[in-house]
Amino acid sequence: IGRDGCMVISKLLQKEDSSLRVLSLNSTSMGDDEAEILASSLQHNTKLTDLSLLDNQFRVKGCMAFLKLLNDISSIDRTYNSNHSLTSLDLPRSIDSFSCGLKKHIDFVRRINEEQEGNAEAAGRAKVIETILNSRKRMYLSRLQGIANSYGRVSTEVDPVLLPNVLALVGGKHGQSEMYLMLVATIPDLASTMNKNDVLKQEVAENAWTAAVEFGAGDKSRRKTVKKKRTNPFFSAVSELAVLHFC
Repeated sequence: IGRDGCMVISKLLQKEDSSLRVLSLNSTSMGDDEAEILASSLQHNTKLTDLSLLDNQFRVKGCMAFLKLLNDISSIDRTYNSNHSLTSLDLPRSIDSFSCGLKKHIDFVRRINEEQEGNAEAAGRAKVIETILNSRKRMYLSRLQGIANSYGRVSTEVDPVLLPNVLALVGGKHGQSEMYLMLVATIPDLASTMNKNDVLKQEVAENAWTAAVEFGAGDKSRRKTVKKKRTNPFFSAVSELAVLHFC
């Protein structure tokens, strides 16, 4: 169909009243430039669910455009607002290992769309949790998309008041090691929401109650609270690193 034909199709897909749900452009000699045009036109399209592009000529560059369409890793907001409606995507056969790996990541986020079909908010949350808040996947995807990769960059997009909740989410989903990596990068932001004296006083009080419980003192309800906090790795890590930062 060439570049001109692809431009015509892209303009139709960008119309707000577009109702097209299935599109097959197999064996149309589509190259990387045409693939980029097509992917860009689907950024705000919420109707198209099935797209088949088999037996075309685009490779890495074109596939990259569809990866960015489905999961723009440049920010939490862009990931959350990526295309979540495309649930079926058939791309040309890969001819090298790099392309195969790239297509695996494309298929991973496509499956999120499929699993959360009809619920864009749930799909957006899942992509943020699985890619933005996972250091290994974020590192790989950031390199592919030419974006700086660090938890520090991620933390600047989160309200500091919500960071403890985000950290707890990371720990629960990806493990304590992942939580610790994010915690180290975000402790200055966490500290900015706390009062130094209050934190130190709270730490002293908790240590005192801990000692009291160990020697059998203190009421039962307070013992349960102390025990819970002592065995909660998230609370312990935040508390210890906060005190070290303040001192």
